[in-house]
Amino acid sequence: MDTLTQGLIGACGAQLGMKREDATLATICGALAGFAPDADTFIKSATDPLLSKIYHRHFTHSLLFIPVGSFIVAGIIWAIFFRKHSFKKIYLYTLFGYSTHALLDACTSYGTQLLWPLTSYRFAWDNIAIIDPLYSIPLMIGVGLSIYFNRKKWAVISFIWSLFYLGFGGVMNYAATNILFENTAKRSHQIERYRVMPTLGNLFLWRTLYESQGRYYVDAVSLWPGTDRQFYMGESVQKFDYKKAFPDLETSDTQYKDIERFRWFSQDWLGQHPELDNVIVDLRYSADMKGIKPLWGIELTPPRYDQHIKNYQMGFEERSRGSVLDYFKLDK
Repeated sequence: MDTLTQGLIGACGAQLGMKREDATLATICGALAGFAPDADTFIKSATDPLLSKIYHRHFTHSLLFIPVGSFIVAGIIWAIFFRKHSFKKIYLYTLFGYSTHALLDACTSYGTQLLWPLTSYRFAWDNIAIIDPLYSIPLMIGVGLSIYFNRKKWAVISFIWSLFYLGFGGVMNYAATNILFENTAKRSHQIERYRVMPTLGNLFLWRTLYESQGRYYVDAVSLWPGTDRQFYMGESVQKFDYKKAFPDLETSDTQYKDIERFRWFSQDWLGQHPELDNVIVDLRYSADMKGIKPLWGIELTPPRYDQHIKNYQMGFEERSRGSVLDYFKLDK
C-alpha cells in the first residue's frame, strides 16, 4: 500500500493496545513503525537497477522479522524522542504498528515475502489496489478521532472497517474469478494459471490475466452494483521466451541473470513490449485496463549482455495520452 495508508494502519494498530493517557505516544509510535518496513526502498545500486525491486518487500516485510524490526524502531524512537517513557511501552506500541505493514502489503498485487528466509515466495492476495482512498480515508478519520477523544474505540471501529473492506475485496475477487472462468470456457481456453487484480482505487473493476497454450490474455471484469456483471475481452501476447527474443543471449550473461531476477519479481508474468523488441515488461500492471500497455519493465542492450539491464519506465507523454478516466473506459 501507499506510505500514508501504511502509517495510518500502523497508528490504528498501536491505538488498539493503548492506555487512554498514551493516545499521542501510541499514535506516533504506531505510525512510524507502520512506515518503517518501507525503508528497504533505500537499498539501491547505481550499477544494478533491479536491486531496489528485488529488496523491496523483502526481509523487512517478513513476519519473522517483526520483533527485530519493531525493536529497532522502538530503540530509535526512545533514544531520540521519548526517553521519559519506558522502552517496554514504546516497544509494545511499535510492535503493534509494525505488525500491520506486511500483511496489508500482501493484500495487494505487488508481492510480499511474508515468510523470508523460509521461502522467497511473494505472497499477493489481490484484495485491494496499492492506492484506495475508500479504504484510507475512514482509517484517517478513525485515527484522528482516537487522538482527539483519547479513546481507542475509534481505532477499534477503524480496524473493523479495515477488515471489512479487505474481506469485501476478497469476495469481489472471487466473483471476478468466476466470471473469468465462465468466459474462458466459452473461448475453449484451458487456464494454466491466472491473476485477478483490482484496479486503482476500485473494487468493482478488475483486471484479469491468465496463461493458456503459450499466450497471456488480458481482460477486464465489471462488477458495478445495480448493473449486470460484464466481461470485456482485451489483448493477448506471446509468453516471453528469451531463446526466441534474444537467440544470442547465453545463460552465463549478466543480462540473462537479470531476466531471471525480473521473472521472479514479476512472478513470471513476462512479455515483450508491443513496440520495443528489447524491452521485457511486467504484464501485471498496465496503463490500459484490458491491454498490454506496460508501466514498467527492463531494457536489454544487445550485444552488451555483460552489463546489467536498464530500467524501463513508461514515459510521461505516453502515460498522459487521453485522460486518466480513459483507463476505465471498457468499451473503447
